[in-house]
Amino acid sequence: MLNEVKEMKSLLSVDLAGKMAHFRKFYANSSSLSYPFPPRTTIAGMLAAILGKERDGYYSLFSLEKAKIGIRIMKPGRTIMQTVNYLDTDKEGISKFLDGNRMRTQVPLEIIFPMDLDSVLIYRIFFMHEDHGIIKEIYSMANEQRTRFPLYFGLTEFTAWIQKVYLYEKEDFEIRHNNGKEAKIFTVLPINYIEEFSNIESGLRIHKDRIPIDFTSERQLKRADSVIWEAVGKPLKLKVRGEIFKTPEECGVFLE
Repeated sequence: MLNEVKEMKSLLSVDLAGKMAHFRKFYANSSSLSYPFPPRTTIAGMLAAILGKERDGYYSLFSLEKAKIGIRIMKPGRTIMQTVNYLDTDKEGISKFLDGNRMRTQVPLEIIFPMDLDSVLIYRIFFMHEDHGIIKEIYSMANEQRTRFPLYFGLTEFTAWIQKVYLYEKEDFEIRHNNGKEAKIFTVLPINYIEEFSNIESGLRIHKDRIPIDFTSERQLKRADSVIWEAVGKPLKLKVRGEIFKTPEECGVFLE
């Protein structure tokens, strides 16, 4: 159970940008399909990279019990399928064939590109934590465009960077429990928040998928949820039940 909201004094907003991305769907098999945005577990990994936390050593720090994370698609992308060659490293004697001439596997890879190749992909992360020191440290690093480990949009070939950061103090934003009232939601929205669709604009393209939400300390999937979003990041006006946050610019929910 998360600590009371009143103990989380600040809301951090971080815009991350990159030219390409691949956020692998956890249920994909032979093809590496991608979500159009980073799931909560991926966002936790990027925040951990800013802090310099080692791989597999940060799951508890960003667990549902300690952290709140939301995601908004700021600049959407388009996808292409590209077949890539992987070395088969599971067989004995692989060191003899690291030149790539033998023991290769071809895998279809879904890659996200910006709509306009002169542009970039941009995702806005919203973050709160029960430890205010974590918020302050990430803000300090991000505000100076610094990270202790490099940032990637899914794969190490797809580098990312911090474009903008803003820290909302308690007087600058509001968190409230929305009891079925209509709200305009800008973030990716868990299905269980929806009370009722209302006044849906024509022309909106609403997508649904299941994303990973949290890991155990052994990197096993702890929780996954179904979420919806608009294809190009337009806000959805609907009746929602649960905790929402509101800044002067936007309204959203956390992935929890």
